[in-house]
Amino acid sequence: MSRQSKRQGAPFVSRDAAQFSDELARRFRLLSTAANAYDAGDDDQVVIMAAILRVFLTDRLIDRVTPLDQLAFTDTCDRLPAGAIGGYGYGITRFKVSAGLQSGSIVAPLGNAYREKQPPVAPFDEWWSKDHVIFPTNRQFRTREFVVYEMANTDGIHVDPDLDADYDALTRDNHGFQLDGVMVGGNLASAAVRQIAWETQHTLHRALPALCGPDFPNSMHWSEGDQLFRVAAMREEAGD
Repeated sequence: MSRQSKRQGAPFVSRDAAQFSDELARRFRLLSTAANAYDAGDDDQVVIMAAILRVFLTDRLIDRVTPLDQLAFTDTCDRLPAGAIGGYGYGITRFKVSAGLQSGSIVAPLGNAYREKQPPVAPFDEWWSKDHVIFPTNRQFRTREFVVYEMANTDGIHVDPDLDADYDALTRDNHGFQLDGVMVGGNLASAAVRQIAWETQHTLHRALPALCGPDFPNSMHWSEGDQLFRVAAMREEAGD
């Protein structure tokens, strides 16, 4: 029932509690389908992932099935080392340089760092809206909530004529960064949303295995010779 119909006084029927489990399971499947298609090269699927994540986490559909604030969310953020004043390839994304190519790209590492161990976890509020885990090359660090909200609301569900300047920069993060002479660029917003989708999939798969099903891709396949990089900018010590 649309909000317009409700404003006109039309009757409506409340969902049964069990229906929310069905809807969460359906959207988990849709998220997984979009993620798999994105991994196979269909970049357009990222706005679908962002829209579903908004429903899960901003509209709090998960809360209708299990208490969202009590979930331990999978946290794949790679923090900067002590003494670093900045970093590239940290946070929830990485730089990938493919064998034989003279260019690199910003990617979602998915579960590649956690093939032999379980990733850390964090409370939902800290994971979603407090922890700054998206590291652009020349702007302030951003939260998961920021990039999902901006992509879903301005590039997905709506196509707004005006964009947040920081979000717009994330979509074309190619500010001349080089790694050993190899130019690295790409859409940091898309890579971050893909990684957030993986973290959310992993979280729900642990918390609600009966709802999510048995199959879950633990890591992304890289071609032989592909390498993931991260670079930290360290503060110079006096006398150096």
